[in-house]
Amino acid sequence: MNINRETVRKILTEDLDMQKVYAKMVPKELTKEQKQRRVTIFQDLLEREDDISGRVITGDETWVYQYDPEMKQQSAQWKTANSP
Repeated sequence: MNINRETVRKILTEDLDMQKVYAKMVPKELTKEQKQRRVTIFQDLLEREDDISGRVITGDETWVYQYDPEMKQQSAQWKTANSP
C-alpha cells in the first residue's frame, strides 16, 4: 500500500500537530585562543622550507567557526510543539 506525500503531510500536520523546521547557520565568533591558534598555524606555514605562503588563500577579517553547508531540505526535521 502506497500513501501519497500529501496524505503523509496532512497526518503529520493536522493529526499529529507537527511542523517541519529547518536548520539555520548562525555564525559564532572565535575565542581569543582560537584566533591565536590560527595565527600560530599560519606563522608555522610561513616558516616552512617549501614556501607554501604563495598558495594560501585568505578571506576577510570575519572570524567564524567552520561551517559545513547543507541544503535547506537536508536540514528539515518534523518536530512536535513540545520538541526542542
